[in-house]
Order: sequence, then C-alpha cells, then structure tokens
Amino acid sequence: MDPLSLALLGAAFALVGSVIYLANIAALNPARLPLLRGVLGLITLLLVSVGALSMFSLAADTPELAASAGVGAVAAVAAAAFSVGALNSTGFRADLSRPFGPRYDAESPVHLAALVLTASLFSYTVINLVAGGGVEGLAESIEQGGIAAGETLFQSVLWILSALLGVGLFLRRSPADSLSRLGLRLPRLMDVAVGLGSGLLLYGVVLAMTAVWSMLVSPDWMTEGSSVAAALAASVTSLPEALLLSLPVAIGEEIFFRGALQPVFGLIPTALYFAALHAQYGLTPALLSIFIAGLGFGLLAKRRGTLTAILAHFVFNFVQLALVLLASSLLPAGGM
Repeated sequence: MDPLSLALLGAAFALVGSVIYLANIAALNPARLPLLRGVLGLITLLLVSVGALSMFSLAADTPELAASAGVGAVAAVAAAAFSVGALNSTGFRADLSRPFGPRYDAESPVHLAALVLTASLFSYTVINLVAGGGVEGLAESIEQGGIAAGETLFQSVLWILSALLGVGLFLRRSPADSLSRLGLRLPRLMDVAVGLGSGLLLYGVVLAMTAVWSMLVSPDWMTEGSSVAAALAASVTSLPEALLLSLPVAIGEEIFFRGALQPVFGLIPTALYFAALHAQYGLTPALLSIFIAGLGFGLLAKRRGTLTAILAHFVFNFVQLALVLLASSLLPAGGM
C-alpha cells in the first residue's frame, strides 16, 4: 500500500472511530444524541454527493462504463435513502427488528451509528470498485501489484479496532465483557476440530458450486467472474505468504462480522452484508458462495464462539491458496 492510500485509510478509520466513540458516549449521555445524528447525516450527505458526482463523471468520460457507473450511483442513492430513513424515522428503525432479531435496539445510538456506517461502507465499496474499472480493473490491479501482506494486516487491525470500539471497550464494557460480547473465549479441543473440519467442508461446497457454475455458463463469463480470485491466488508465491494473507483476514473479518455485527443484526442479514462487501466478484454465483460461507461461519460463531469461526475462515482461505501453489508446482516449467 502506497503512503497516500495508507494515509487515506487511516484518516477514514479515524473518522469512523470518532463516530463510533461518539455513539458510545451518546448511549451513556442522551444529550449527545443530536450531535451524533448531525455527524451521521453529514457523512451520508458527503458520501451520496461524492458518489453520485464521481459516477456521473465516470459515465461522461468513459461511455462504455456508463452502465457500471449507473449501478454505482444507484448504490450510493440507496445507501443514502436507507441512512436517511434510519436517522429520521423511528418506525423505520423499529421495522428492522423483524429481519434483525431481538438483540437489535431501535433506540440504541450505537445501533443507529452501525446502520448508517455499514450502509456507507457498502456504498463506498461499490463506488470504489466501479471507479477502479470493475471486476476486470481490480483483477488487473492485483496482477500488476499483487496483495501486500502488510496491507492485509493493516486492514484486519482496522476491522478489529472497529469491533472493539463498537462494543464499547473501556466506555460501556470492561475488557473481559468486551471479549465476551464478541464471542471470544479460549477454544476447546472440539471447537478446534469443528472449526478446521467446517472450513474444509465449506470449501468443498464452494468447489461443487463452482463446478456446477462452469457447466451452466460460457467459458468467457466463467473466466471473468473468477478473474479476481484467480489474480489473487496467482499473486501468492509461497505457503508462508499464503499464511500471512489468510490468517489476518480470518481474524479481522470474523471478529467484526460474526463477533460485533451478527449478535445485533442476525445471522442472515450479516451473511448478506458480508457477501455484499465482496462485490469484487461481480453479480455471479461466486457471491452466492460467499454468502453460503458467511452463513457457515455465522452458525459456527453462534454455536461454538467466534474463534471457531476464525479457524474455519482461515482454513477456507488458506486451502484455496495452498492448492493453487501445489498445482503450479506440479506444472512443467514452461506451463501446459
């Protein structure tokens, strides 16, 4: 990650972290709630304005990307509409209890901030993907620059810090209570065995779905839909590198999605959101695979704790990269 990107990511986290901190303060002192609403409204306005303008500019400068830019603009407007509803309508927030479940609190400032920030992150993810040239552009970027282990580690730390802030570490909860809220406890031997086995099982399910997909679609669509995953796998050149890429992602994403979000927003909504943030796979059955994997990780976290889900997620990621390395090592030096 270049210094500018690192600085921008750090600044974005500082902003998000400040909002989450303010949400926790508002939960303790309702007098701060108007300030929180104002900040969340400003973030919503900023994202929809920048997103819509950037998509309009992209469509004007690159007509062949007009359709993709339209998708990005729709994502920005939809996320903004959702945020506006959450900020201004008690009934709208209350209606969300149906899909989210009993632990969601329509009156909680922390849950309100989570709604707006997750909608904003979804909008940013889609807009950033479209602006970068879509699936093909991202695959080309990975082929040229690879994926730095340091970048992956940094992003995973941000996931973890966001989760800790979200559950109110040192503000509403003690360290022990925060770990308990995130579902983090020392795993038992059976938890480890279930986590490792489930990771292999979920990967097998994805392989089966990929095989079915390949028989139903054209080779060109198959290649395009799997281009990002192929570029990512090709960028890994050793098992230690595969380990350094797989483990931080599993830890960071599981603590954030299954530890922090899932207890509030429920199993299925969290799995859907998890899949939506993997938009780099495009509107392909690969997204369905990510959703199914998210459901699997979620069930593990719900029944055996977040660390079991982390183990499964790690195996799911690592096995894919390790198999690619094994296959490449078995090929002749000149290729096939």
